[in-house]
Amino acid sequence: MHVCWGAHKGPHHTDIPLKEIVDLRLDVQGEAYAVEAAHPRHGHAWHLWEHVTLPAGTILIPGVVGHDADPIAHPELVAERLCNDASVVGRDHVIAGTDGGFGTSRLHPTIAHLKV
Repeated sequence: MHVCWGAHKGPHHTDIPLKEIVDLRLDVQGEAYAVEAAHPRHGHAWHLWEHVTLPAGTILIPGVVGHDADPIAHPELVAERLCNDASVVGRDHVIAGTDGGFGTSRLHPTIAHLKV
């Protein structure tokens, strides 16, 4: 299940915090839950999993590669983002992903290719 705050250009300052909707998201029984994690507005949200239990047998797919800007994140930053989530939900319950909208993002295809 993926719920997105949108790939539009803008400040995203009115995005609903994940902590306010996580219970609703987890009520939807799914095998995996995709969350935006690379966008500057949502990069801190991994701390939520220190207090919220991922349902047994499910996978978290944090977006560790963003599409909000042209700069390419350093591989160590991408790894850090992934490790943050793995440290609280367990490495066997995490699959790396991109922030939603990456495939239809406003990035030039050459830049998008370099990011992944």
